[in-house]
Amino acid sequence: METVVFLADLQIPHHDIAAVEVVCEYIANVEPDIVVVGGDLFDFSYLSHFTHRQAAPEQLFVDLAEGRALLQRLSASCRRLVYIEGNHEERLRKYTMANAPMLTDIAGVMLPDLLKVQGMEYIAPYGEAFIHRSFVFKHGDYVTRYAAHAELALEGSSGMSGHTHRFQTAMKTDRGGAHAWYSIGCMCNIKGANAPPGYRNGAGAVRDWQQGFAVIKFYEGRYNAYPIVITDGRFVSPKGGQY
Repeated sequence: METVVFLADLQIPHHDIAAVEVVCEYIANVEPDIVVVGGDLFDFSYLSHFTHRQAAPEQLFVDLAEGRALLQRLSASCRRLVYIEGNHEERLRKYTMANAPMLTDIAGVMLPDLLKVQGMEYIAPYGEAFIHRSFVFKHGDYVTRYAAHAELALEGSSGMSGHTHRFQTAMKTDRGGAHAWYSIGCMCNIKGANAPPGYRNGAGAVRDWQQGFAVIKFYEGRYNAYPIVITDGRFVSPKGGQY
């Protein structure tokens, strides 16, 4: 039996501290074989041409320190840590290429080099996937209401993604058997003043987002996925444990 935990869309510094803490507690208890961070660990809004936000230069390093501490914590609780680049991580890549292209080939200025998490595998650029036992893990290409169906049609095989901040499941059966795609909820704040910028329609706005992560069990060529919803910093694990 092999256990994989998938989480995505923390969007530091807009991560929900209570939700992140309870997932870290769970991961430390079960010690999964693999933890997959499915992109958008950071928000990097101050590097985006969409939000046009300005930030003090030190904010980048504050966010990187927060993310580094979390990744090191996850790495200590699993055998293998995989980090997939999302569209928000791509903001740093694009910003560097637009403003200092001569630095992109210099070691130490791209995200994995800045984080310096020993043993972490970084899957890049945005759009690349981590494939484990024919199961596809990626950040995600679609944010529509039917994103899971679109991802399944695109990849043609079972897999999991974030990006939409919503839980969705799509399934189909062909001559190769049954296939399923799971879109997993986010780990950022979904309401209040610290929700990610660019999506905020007032601090009290209701967004069709859900917090959560997923556990996937692999055994002898088979798998089963367990999407887990977090509500107010609490959830029930697949084995019935309360966190």
